[in-house]
Amino acid sequence: MSLWDKLTGELVDIVESPEGTAEDLVVRFARYQNEVKYGAQLVVREGQGAIFVNEGKLADTFTPGTYQLETRNLPVLSTLRGWKYGFNSPFKAEVYFFNTKPLLNQQWGTQQPITLQVEGYGLVELRAFGQAAYRIADPVVFFRQLVGTVGLLTGRILLDYIRGIIVARFTELLAQSHPTIEDLATNLGVLNASVLQGINTVLQPLGLEATQFQIESISLPPKLRDELFEYSRLQNVDIARFTQFQTAKSLTNLGSGDGGGVGAQSMQIGVGLAAAQQIGQVMNTSFAKAAGSTEPPPVPGEAAFVSYHVAIDGKAAGPFSLDQLRAHIVNGTLNGSSPVWKPGMAKWAAAETQSQLQALFSKEPPPLP
Repeated sequence: MSLWDKLTGELVDIVESPEGTAEDLVVRFARYQNEVKYGAQLVVREGQGAIFVNEGKLADTFTPGTYQLETRNLPVLSTLRGWKYGFNSPFKAEVYFFNTKPLLNQQWGTQQPITLQVEGYGLVELRAFGQAAYRIADPVVFFRQLVGTVGLLTGRILLDYIRGIIVARFTELLAQSHPTIEDLATNLGVLNASVLQGINTVLQPLGLEATQFQIESISLPPKLRDELFEYSRLQNVDIARFTQFQTAKSLTNLGSGDGGGVGAQSMQIGVGLAAAQQIGQVMNTSFAKAAGSTEPPPVPGEAAFVSYHVAIDGKAAGPFSLDQLRAHIVNGTLNGSSPVWKPGMAKWAAAETQSQLQALFSKEPPPLP
């Protein structure tokens, strides 16, 4: 310390927090040999607290206000020093100023994805981001637990520690609540309050208090997010028009496809048309159920489970259901002599030799009984 600092330390009779930044949590008052004059004024501003420390032991604490430093304002220090009848000479004591205002906009986030069991989707990896705010609630406890002899403690130093607490409590509460995707999208307010309470159970023994916790974003895996968007979109579209659009799109893409021959392309068209028909039937059935239908669906027969592989242009394709095979017959890509095969057959055989397919090639009705 310079000679000027020594002289001003002897002349200045005001003890106040030095200029700092808004993120300074604890600042030690700098004075040559920590000497404080009898009768000096202590100034504690709003949003601050002050603590006197005598030879490493906590002495007196002060809330916002202006105080004249004498025995009646320093009862603990007077006892420690043995000042029964007052004192007139300078005394040595460390003075710490605490910032008790909330530190706002403290950003947090999960550095690694959180693996969570989500109802209806199994194990899902999530990322979350947001902000929090905290403050020193009890300067005495905070000093004993975290400060010690540190001359300057900033919020930036503590932030990494608090981030770890936030992520740990956030992960723990998510795992305990078994949320649905809808909960993650619509019930963030409840989750925010629960995490805030969990954070404070850890911070309060340190003299800290989290005053705010907010989840700004929960990120899902791209594939799952796209599926949810598609599902949501389908809830608000005309299924018949959507099916027509998808079929037309498939036919357009078919014109720019690579290889496969004319027969294979015709096969794809037939499959697309049959699939579109099946999608329409399934969706119409689903909407009928949602409208209040009480009739159970018919029990599927054997034909619903029949499927065959078909040789097209010398290549195996399929398997295809009976409805799909019927579409191929209409398109001319399947006839009675076309080789077919299904599990259980020893080798390929002509389609017309299979009893389950003969009805597809019959052009004349059977004789009347």
